[in-house]
Amino acid sequence: MTTQDTVRENSHAPSTRVAQHLIEREHGPILSCPVLWRLLGYRSADAFRKAVQRKTVPVETFSIPHRRGRFAKTADVVCWLDALTSTASSAPKEVRADL
Repeated sequence: MTTQDTVRENSHAPSTRVAQHLIEREHGPILSCPVLWRLLGYRSADAFRKAVQRKTVPVETFSIPHRRGRFAKTADVVCWLDALTSTASSAPKEVRADL
């Protein structure tokens, strides 16, 4: 690991903690289906249900006895969201030739 990697990890850590705190404050440590599928970017609950069946949901989901639907840990969703932003910021940007 280089110094630059360490700086990059440390710069994202505070934003991850803040996001996790805000989401946990609003929804708690476990996210239920309605909130979960929206945070993961699915267009509908049915689309999320199909992704669960196909095992393509980007975070680990689980069921809780005597409760309907799927659940995920808030921390897992926040880490996944943070990974998206760090991947997007490190990816090279396209340059349009027509400009």
